Amino acid sequence: MMVLALAMALTAGEPSRPPLADCAADPGLTISGTISGYQAGKGLFLALYRSAADFAGKKYCRTLRFLGDKLPADSLRYAFTGVAPGEYMIACFQDMDGDGKMTTGMFGIPKDPYRIVLPNHGFFGPKFDRCKFTVKQDYTSANMDFAGR
Repeated sequence: MMVLALAMALTAGEPSRPPLADCAADPGLTISGTISGYQAGKGLFLALYRSAADFAGKKYCRTLRFLGDKLPADSLRYAFTGVAPGEYMIACFQDMDGDGKMTTGMFGIPKDPYRIVLPNHGFFGPKFDRCKFTVKQDYTSANMDFAGR
């Protein structure tokens, strides 16, 4: 199940872990956005994926981790830099119990809140081909809001 893939892939170190897939370019482009509506004091984990195969195989090309005690109270701005042009998907979850991984319940359904940039997914969780966006120049609107879901 793709939701379980999301859960297993977003176990990032601070500030990032070595990539499992390649998306680097020199000097490259920047993908950035704002995250809002999260619960203060709980960490956030983000992962950047370059293809459907990478997402399904839990092979992120970049990760970011924000520790709960260092999160601003209302929103934060993030950026992935040095990224090659192409199609991408960004997934984020909030680590509610502080264990550094997405907590899931029965059938791999997430218990921790999660968001996807361009959240165009159905009942069975996010799919790269439905949630991807194209980067041809710096992409500054990769926003996610945890409020209201």
